[in-house]
Amino acid sequence: MFFPFLCTAEISPKELNCLTVAIYKEARGESLLGQQLVAKVILNRVEHPSFPDTVCKVVFQPKQFSWYNQGKTKALGSLLKGSTRGLNPKDIAAYREAQFVALTLFKQGIDLHPKWDKALYFLLKDVVKKQRWLTKKKFIGKVGSHRFYGN
Repeated sequence: MFFPFLCTAEISPKELNCLTVAIYKEARGESLLGQQLVAKVILNRVEHPSFPDTVCKVVFQPKQFSWYNQGKTKALGSLLKGSTRGLNPKDIAAYREAQFVALTLFKQGIDLHPKWDKALYFLLKDVVKKQRWLTKKKFIGKVGSHRFYGN
């Protein structure tokens, strides 16, 4: 799915940073496709009536992303402002890769198999068995260490 409402000359730095940090926190170390799919879930939620209507609101929604729910730290606050100060070179490279994925999605969208258009949830494969609510969700596919689901 292409997101024309996002593909404007002016991208909100706040929205870009929110998507970048979400990709970085949820999918660093994953393949490019894995990072794109994590971002796609967030963008699918923006388009879905059951979720908030901006990237930041989706990312900050209570009980959605464990890294955010664990509490806002100074380092997280810096990342959300686009600063990599204090990160080691390996983490800076991972952040820049996530930023590239986010910027690419905002500017040109991605061309993926249509099955991913319904993905609204992802979990690490290690925690899937512990999530009873998943029994009501449709399994869409797996990429890397993530499993993706829809309604």
